[in-house]
Amino acid sequence: MDSLGSAPSTVRQHHDTVGRTHRLAAFNDSSQPLGITNVRVGDGEAIVRVDDGIFLRPCLRALALLSHCTNPALTVADAFRERRLLLPLQPRLTVTAQGQLGSLVGSLQHAALSSDSDARFLPGGPVFSTAGAYRIMCTTGVALPLADYNWENFAPLKVRVFFWIARHGNTRTRALLHRHGVLPSPRCPFCDANEDLLHLFAGCSRLSPLFTLVGAPAAGAVRDLEGICAALAVPLHEHAPFVRHTLVLLILWIVWKSRNRKVFDDVWMRARQLALLLAEHCELWLHRLPRCFSRHPVDAWLAQLRASST
Repeated sequence: MDSLGSAPSTVRQHHDTVGRTHRLAAFNDSSQPLGITNVRVGDGEAIVRVDDGIFLRPCLRALALLSHCTNPALTVADAFRERRLLLPLQPRLTVTAQGQLGSLVGSLQHAALSSDSDARFLPGGPVFSTAGAYRIMCTTGVALPLADYNWENFAPLKVRVFFWIARHGNTRTRALLHRHGVLPSPRCPFCDANEDLLHLFAGCSRLSPLFTLVGAPAAGAVRDLEGICAALAVPLHEHAPFVRHTLVLLILWIVWKSRNRKVFDDVWMRARQLALLLAEHCELWLHRLPRCFSRHPVDAWLAQLRASST
């Protein structure tokens, strides 16, 4: 199909085992590109035969697959059933694509072709939404690290988005900005270490007094964001998960805001100032607490925080 001449081609049609017909529109002037077929995803058994009147080439099978396949006798169904997808591929994939191909083939190991229409919808309707995607992944048992902290809370939306970005490792730390050529140095604004995600939220020495004030001194010795959240949640175990998740996000949010005060305003907020800022934000966020939850445990936590910061 990549070297058609001026003479008209003969187009045939072939019926598959379930009676479907794939029709091609015959054309007389091959110098004008025309759409010659409609594609329908099915069980992979249907075959389209095209005889080129000039070169008298053998009939081609599975034209779409031929763009990445050197075996013209191989149908989509054959390649899928016999797990021969890798064998006929031409070596023209990038290094990244080759790595992704292995993951793709592994993901298809338990898939099954079907001629039936796919009528499955994400929860909530046929229109795609991120929330629907998360819900369907949760119902299928797919692990979503820290998704409960991210969404099961009463924090403001901007804080949830901030934590969602952090979960995916995209927080604009100085190390990240330096890697992208935005900053000349990855150094932390508070110390000489590189400011990556772990250092920003746990490793920096300036955070040790704050973690002690909130009763989570072990938070400074963890190795990932999950460990940070788990350590901060230890002194909050008496709170309901909905409230506990919110308070953990509150602490991380204050850490982020205080870091930005240093970067943009050259203001270094000490532990007591951070504790007061925590209390102020918590008072505001409590207006968002659903009525089905009691605010008394949070008030007690606030009183303890204020007492330890005086």
